Amino acid sequence: MYYWKVTIDLGPAQIETLAGFTEDMNSKGHGLFGQHGFFDHFKVQFDLPSRLFWIEIPDPPQINLPPTPTP
Repeated sequence: MYYWKVTIDLGPAQIETLAGFTEDMNSKGHGLFGQHGFFDHFKVQFDLPSRLFWIEIPDPPQINLPPTPTP
């Protein structure tokens, strides 16, 4: 497994996290490792039969937001 620091941008919220990648899952086209660094920041729901998912972003988001520009 290889690790890189990545930024995930979800509209009004951004999180910087350490993500793990592996060549072994390349043939399957998907993979999900761990829960810390993403699922501990957002409410996520999966509807597997419909192949849908939802991510609820806190209002207001309290996650690594870019600074507000000053006039």
